[in-house]
Amino acid sequence: MNLLGAVMAIALSILNPQNPLGDNLSVNEAKSAFESKYNTKMLLPTYVPFTPTHIGGDLKKTMLRIRYFNEKTQHTMLLDIIPKTETLYDQIFIPHGDEVKLIDGTKGKYYHDSNLALDRIHFVKNNIGYRIYIGKNNGPVPLSDLLKVADSLR
Repeated sequence: MNLLGAVMAIALSILNPQNPLGDNLSVNEAKSAFESKYNTKMLLPTYVPFTPTHIGGDLKKTMLRIRYFNEKTQHTMLLDIIPKTETLYDQIFIPHGDEVKLIDGTKGKYYHDSNLALDRIHFVKNNIGYRIYIGKNNGPVPLSDLLKVADSLR
């Protein structure tokens, strides 16, 4: 089991089995709360590169985080959704990273660091910042997986 899997296993053992990710909202509740709070529509992926056993959302002070997790395989994906009105939005594009382009022409950045447990892609659509993270369980996450998730946002 890798470090990310070990952390998630510990978290799962501590948290309520009915709510293993600790999220306080379903994805639909989280989406509704975000859209109501910021008076804007947001997008969610129709593709996840594994079969999640747990999905949940947490509306934080400055963003919405959606978590996808497979308890058996320990695969993890996070989606952060940040409205332009929040100061965190200005941090969508941190200095390093490789430029990528989504199918619709949206430009983003791909971040890979062998010392981190997740690879990620950041981009902006309709004045909302999106950060997609996928856990590296057994090695680097193919950029194609991150792009496929990003391109599936609806």
